[in-house]
Amino acid sequence: MKLKTIVILAILLLSPASTRAQQPDAKETAAMLGKGSAELSAWIMKAAEMVPADKYSYKPTPTVRTFGELLGHIADGNNYFCGRAAGKKVQWSDANAQGLRTRRRLCRS
Repeated sequence: MKLKTIVILAILLLSPASTRAQQPDAKETAAMLGKGSAELSAWIMKAAEMVPADKYSYKPTPTVRTFGELLGHIADGNNYFCGRAAGKKVQWSDANAQGLRTRRRLCRS
């Protein structure tokens, strides 16, 4: 039992050293984050386009956001986190979440 514990501890202690040597550089990390962000943005836009315009204000219960408010909340979060990543002193704002009620405002179409 002690040998098994020692082997597990040795593996755990040595594994961070091997992963450190394989970490991507800053350009690779930025590229991966950009690709992930673009993919996520595409999914959100596709969902926004798939939902009929008259359903943006639908609220199944008083305690949840409408679909439009949810999309606005995502936009507010994107503005905040991208601003912070760019080194700007950004404060959280619910401007989009509070004002987004229609597809037209989101998609500009």
